[in-house]
Amino acid sequence: MQKIALLVIALLLLSGFAMSVSDEDSASASVTVNQFVSITLTDYGTSGLDFQSLNPGTNDNPEKDQNADSGAVGVANDAISNVTVNLYVKGDNFCTDYPTCAGDTIAVTYVEYNAASTTPGTGLTASYVDTTVDLAPSASQDLWYWIDVPSGQAAGSYSSSFAFKGDTV
Repeated sequence: MQKIALLVIALLLLSGFAMSVSDEDSASASVTVNQFVSITLTDYGTSGLDFQSLNPGTNDNPEKDQNADSGAVGVANDAISNVTVNLYVKGDNFCTDYPTCAGDTIAVTYVEYNAASTTPGTGLTASYVDTTVDLAPSASQDLWYWIDVPSGQAAGSYSSSFAFKGDTV
C-alpha cells in the first residue's frame, strides 16, 4: 500500500511537471509615419511654357498650348502622397542670356497665372506664391499663364524658368 501511495504521489508530481506553465509580459511599441509629398508636373505643350513671338506693348498674351479645357501645365499631388498640400508657384525673370541675366530682361512680374479660371489673375513673383489651391492625394490642378510685353522692350529671345511646389497644409 505504501508503494502504491508513493507511486500515486510520484505520478501526481510528474504530471504536475508535465503540465504547461506560461508567463506573459508585454512591451509597448510605436511608429511614426513621416509626411510624404510627391507632386508631378505635366506640361500640356511640346516643351516648356511657350508664349511665342509677341509685339512690345501687348498685354495678357496666353501661353500657346493652354485653352478653355486645360491650362498650360497641370500639377498633381500623387496618390503615394499621404498629406494634402498647398500649391505654390514662382518664376525667374525672362532674360536674353538666361540664367545669368546680364542682358535684356522682362521682369517675371509681367507674368500672371490663374488656377481657378482661364482669365489672367495673379502676378507671378521670384518668391513662391500660395495659389490658395489645396491638393489632396490623387488630386490635380491646371494652371493658366499670360505675359505682358512692356512697350519699348528690346527685340530678342527671352528665357525663364517657373517652379512649382507642394507644401503641407
